[in-house]
Amino acid sequence: MAFITRQWLQGRTSRNRGHCPVKVEIKTDRSTGAWSKENEVVLDLYARTRDEESFEVQSYQAIYLRSDEVGYLANSLVQASDAPTKMDLAVTILADLSDSELVATMSRALIKREKR
Repeated sequence: MAFITRQWLQGRTSRNRGHCPVKVEIKTDRSTGAWSKENEVVLDLYARTRDEESFEVQSYQAIYLRSDEVGYLANSLVQASDAPTKMDLAVTILADLSDSELVATMSRALIKREKR
């Protein structure tokens, strides 16, 4: 469960500016339509509210992300994740790489670890 505001906010993004976030479910879909291709959108992110009795979707907001925005968001999400989640993500990502990409990635990771 996540939270989202019901209106656009201006100025500094802080939680004490007189708005009340509401509970939402976050869902994502890969963008495949003509509009998405024309606008270089690769991922749709939806924040949906549900009726507490019927559990039907009441309303939603959508955010359409390009590849660079997905990368920025992914980096932020990984940094905020706990160790088990990071390990699961690493396995998923590394399993999709070719052997040469895997070796190159592991080399970069080891170099980065040496600098700590």
